Amino acid sequence: ATALLLTTHVFAEVIPASDSRVVYVGRTQVEGTAVSFDWTATYFRIAFSGKSLTMRASYTKKNYYNVWINSPTSAAPHRIIEVAGNDTVIELIDPMYLKKSRRAVHEVIVQKRTEGEQGKTTIHEFATDKRGKFFQAEPLKVRQLEFIGDSYTCGYGIDAKSRLERFSPETENASRSYAGIVSRYFGADYVAIAHSGMGIARNYN
Repeated sequence: ATALLLTTHVFAEVIPASDSRVVYVGRTQVEGTAVSFDWTATYFRIAFSGKSLTMRASYTKKNYYNVWINSPTSAAPHRIIEVAGNDTVIELIDPMYLKKSRRAVHEVIVQKRTEGEQGKTTIHEFATDKRGKFFQAEPLKVRQLEFIGDSYTCGYGIDAKSRLERFSPETENASRSYAGIVSRYFGADYVAIAHSGMGIARNYN
């Protein structure tokens, strides 16, 4: 299921997207205290205590993100978030999950499912509730892999119900591509430099 949730919590701690406690994996650009990216599979790790986690971000188009909570990445995320619009506040974690969890500190991984042609993301800040606090997320892994490719690397249409189904951004999922699978097998972080239809030897059509 997809979710786009707005929040009106009173926040205790707000940190800029560029805060060193947030760990980004992939090609990003820091603009003041904001962080921008558009490459497929770009992701970040963020650790916090509290009962809510939101990010304030802007998007040039509509994008979809995988979210994992207190677990490594996998083929199936805990949540899929649909995001669009400028200066939007998105609740990353289902409050019911946090209410039931007994963990003192939660680590969340958020990955861009969609590729660059679907638009750019600019994250402005993260916030937690009045009793929450941010911590240092897991640092970059020892193994770092880079994949250069096309739609296969992007996970183009990989969540479609049939190979005959017409492509839509909702069915693109970088985590289920061969790049995501190989990286999980070797316990590595990875960067994907990929665009559908653009090959190393020739382009589509």
